[in-house]
Amino acid sequence: MKHLPSVTELLEAGVRFKVNTESQCLLDLRFSGRVLEIPQLKVEDWTEILFRNMVALEQCHYPYQSYITDYVAVLDFLINTGRDVDILVRKKILVNWLGDSDSVANLFNSLWKNVTHSNFSSDYSV
Repeated sequence: MKHLPSVTELLEAGVRFKVNTESQCLLDLRFSGRVLEIPQLKVEDWTEILFRNMVALEQCHYPYQSYITDYVAVLDFLINTGRDVDILVRKKILVNWLGDSDSVANLFNSLWKNVTHSNFSSDYSV
C-alpha cells in the first residue's frame, strides 16, 4: 500500500462515509459500492499513548500480524487535516474528545512517523 487518498479527496471523488455499527471490532473497515464504512473511534487524551504502545508491540514481536499498525497507517492516509477530522466527526465515525480537529489530525499524522512497515494486510489493499 503506497498511498490512499484523504477523506476530503475521497469525498470529492464520490465516496460516501458511514459509521459501521454492525461490528464491535475497530479494525472492521468495509468498502463496497462507493461507501466506506468505518467503526466509530473515540479520540481521547490517552488515544495516542495506546496506539503508540500497540504499534511498538507489533513492530517488535508480531511484525507479520500487525493489525493495529495497518489500521494506524490507514487512518494516517485518510486523515491529513482538521477538515478530514470534521467530516469523520459529522459522519459519527470519530468522536473528538480532544476538542480541536487539527490536534486530532496531528495525532494520527504523528503516529505513523518513524514506523518501518512493509507487510500491509491485504484487507486494506485498494
